[in-house]
Amino acid sequence: MPLLEALPKLISWAIPLIILAVIILPQAIRILREYERGVIFRLGKLLGAKGPGLIFLIPIVDRMVRMD
Repeated sequence: MPLLEALPKLISWAIPLIILAVIILPQAIRILREYERGVIFRLGKLLGAKGPGLIFLIPIVDRMVRMD
């Protein structure tokens, strides 16, 4: 029975967390095609170049510039 009593508290913080993840996750993932390169900047400083594939960025902190 304690699980049923704790369920509303669990849901009350889980729903905003899920909504936040749905909003932030698409901004954090970039896909580079095989002919593209991405230069990553973290807070304006050069972090490095990334090749083709999935690139994970920290939203607001990281910025990627695509190069052909």
